[in-house]
Amino acid sequence: MNRFVFDTNAIVSALLFSGSVPGRALIRAADQGTILISDALVRELQGVLVRARFDTYISRTERASFLRALIRESELICITETTRRSRDLEDDMVLELAVDGKARFHSVPV
Repeated sequence: MNRFVFDTNAIVSALLFSGSVPGRALIRAADQGTILISDALVRELQGVLVRARFDTYISRTERASFLRALIRESELICITETTRRSRDLEDDMVLELAVDGKARFHSVPV
């Protein structure tokens, strides 16, 4: 089965713009395999999704519902491998998730 990892920006874009490339990719990933998440990714998403700048686009209630659904429908991976390979250290948590979750596909800026 395919195992997918998305970074925070891709997930937020998918939420805000469901017809966007990230939006379509997230839906397709859910249909064709398993989306992987980690505690670190969920914490980062929680912090981003409460930002007031998103209030114009989508309600806080809808954002919270989206996050709950993502958590419910995804596989939570315990991170045991650490890496320092990205130009942006925030992206290392996505790489760690991809490695520990044995992902076949991941979205990390290169």
